[in-house]
Amino acid sequence: MSGTNEAEITSSSQQRRIDELEAQLQEAEDIITDLRSELKQVWSELERVNSNQVKPLDRQITREDASFSESPTPEPILLSRLGQDMKLFQLLAWTTSQ
Repeated sequence: MSGTNEAEITSSSQQRRIDELEAQLQEAEDIITDLRSELKQVWSELERVNSNQVKPLDRQITREDASFSESPTPEPILLSRLGQDMKLFQLLAWTTSQ
C-alpha cells in the first residue's frame, strides 16, 4: 500500500506543478497579446508622426527645386525612424524581462 500512496502523492505533486506551469503560460500569453496590441498602437502612431514629418519636407523641397521630377527620399527621417524602432525594441525587451 505504501508504494501506491507514494505514487499518488507524486502524481498529485506533479499535477499541481503542471497546473502552476499552465497558469504561468497563460499569463505569459496574455502579456504577449497585450504587448502586441501596444506595439501595433505605437507603430500606428510612429507612422502617423513620420507621415506628418515627410509632408512638410516634400513641400519644402518642391518649392526650392521645381524641376525635380521624383519625390526625394527623406533619409534623415528614415534614420530617425530606425533609431525610434531600436528604442522601441529595447523598451519591449526590457518590459518583457520584468
